[in-house]
Amino acid sequence: LAAADEGGKILIPSFAVGRTQSLLYHLREFSERGVLNGIPVFLDSPMAISATGIYRSHADLFDDDARLILDGHTDPMMFPELEILRSSDESRSINNLDGTAIIIAGAGMCNGGRIQYHLVNYLWRQNTHLVFAGFQARGTTGRQIVDGAPSVKIMGETVRIRANVHTIGGFSAHADQAQLLDWVDQFADTRPMLILNHGEDHPRQTLAAAIRERTGMESILPSEGDLIEIN
Repeated sequence: LAAADEGGKILIPSFAVGRTQSLLYHLREFSERGVLNGIPVFLDSPMAISATGIYRSHADLFDDDARLILDGHTDPMMFPELEILRSSDESRSINNLDGTAIIIAGAGMCNGGRIQYHLVNYLWRQNTHLVFAGFQARGTTGRQIVDGAPSVKIMGETVRIRANVHTIGGFSAHADQAQLLDWVDQFADTRPMLILNHGEDHPRQTLAAAIRERTGMESILPSEGDLIEIN
């Protein structure tokens, strides 16, 4: 919340399912502790709004911490500073908003969605803080920004990057290498075909080497267009 002292915007590109709900959960904690201090938080993603509603309708699947919050008659993903923006007009209304605000919008890698409009409006401003809470794949606008590009092309417009860029780890829903190795251990006896399809080449190669060293199993690392016959 460093931008709060500068009257700038905090932009958070977020995936609609999982990531947004985690962010709302933690922002509610900030609100209860007084950290937000009245700073408005705009959820500007129709898909994320719908997904959050699905989460609420399955509260029986919440973990113990979230259930305790519910038992206190508090929505774990709702807080006074949160404003839900469903329509395009509502989204456009915050394009030149005065004062500090947090804007959560998709897409998570900045290659589509309403976040692009906010990037065009705020990415070139020095008092903007752009916070990435998820992996940015190669070839995406988000990855270009994380890698330090001086400018990016968004919706046909070249936008200079003057914003402060931050990356937060710990929000990924994917298992880390240690967890994946533990999962593979259970197949060491049956030794099925192991295909590492998801991820970039270097991390896949590193994981394949770790699996080989630990279990002796070889992995298939397919490339785009490869055909694999599964018996």
